[in-house]
This record gives sequence, C-alpha cells and structure tokens, in this order.
Amino acid sequence: MSSTSTNSGITENYFNEIANKYESAWGGGGQTLANSLLSSCPYKMSLQGQTVFHDNACGTGIVTRTILSRSREEGLNVKITATDLAEGMLNVLKGILKSTPDDSKVTVEQMDSQVCLFLIVPDYRI
Repeated sequence: MSSTSTNSGITENYFNEIANKYESAWGGGGQTLANSLLSSCPYKMSLQGQTVFHDNACGTGIVTRTILSRSREEGLNVKITATDLAEGMLNVLKGILKSTPDDSKVTVEQMDSQVCLFLIVPDYRI
C-alpha cells in the first residue's frame, strides 16, 4: 500500500471517529468562517439560472448549509455537490439535510478530496 493510501485511511478513520462532535469542537467557529469566506467572495451568486458549487472536503456541511441558507434568503437557485472522504461526516450532513426544506439541491457523495472524479473522468457529473 502506498503512503498516500495509508495516510488517507488514517485521515478517514480519524474524521469518522470525530464526526458527531466535529461542529461542537469548533465552538461555532466553522459557521463564522463560512459566513466570512462567502461574504468576501469576489463574485455574487447569479440572479438568473443556477449557480453550481462543489463543497470539497465538506465535513459536516457547514459551508453547504451556509450556501443553502443564503440562497433561500436571496431567492437564488443553487445546486451543491458536497463531497468528503469520511463516511461519518457525510452521514452527519445527510441527517442534518433531512430537516432542511431544500435538501434536494444538495448531492452528498463520498470522494477523496485529492481525487475529484469530475475533474478527471469526462462524463462524471457534478
């Protein structure tokens, strides 16, 4: 096994173990960071058509949920693909999205952030 595969396995196991307490460990800092990053983006979400986001290494979906909230507030049409290697993180996100009215705008998929399939496989969808 290569060192990259070994490191990915260790990382995945770690994040699977901490998934349920990940956000509380941040103490709300993740949400603050997500709001700050989105506020400082040099672009604005399109008022026409659909704005597509890829939340790479999404964890529990702090950025995904912030984008959804802002799109609701501003009446914008978004599509988000949230990917992470750790299944535990994705399960937390899926559980949270079940209570979100626009969860159909989000596709949650397990994917290594270093191997984004849609960048290397021509017909892969995002």
